[in-house]
Amino acid sequence: MSRIVVVVCIALVFMIGFYLMLERFTGTVLNMCSIVASFVERIAQLNYGK
Repeated sequence: MSRIVVVVCIALVFMIGFYLMLERFTGTVLNMCSIVASFVERIAQLNYGK
């Protein structure tokens, strides 16, 4: 009985930790994509502005 409770608690902790890590990772990737997109947009404006 107690072993099942321990396994469930560990699984919950792992799921929550994985979700937080995944959320942080996707947020970082989205930030990088937006930074790259704004950089490319700035370069395009410089190129086509001449």
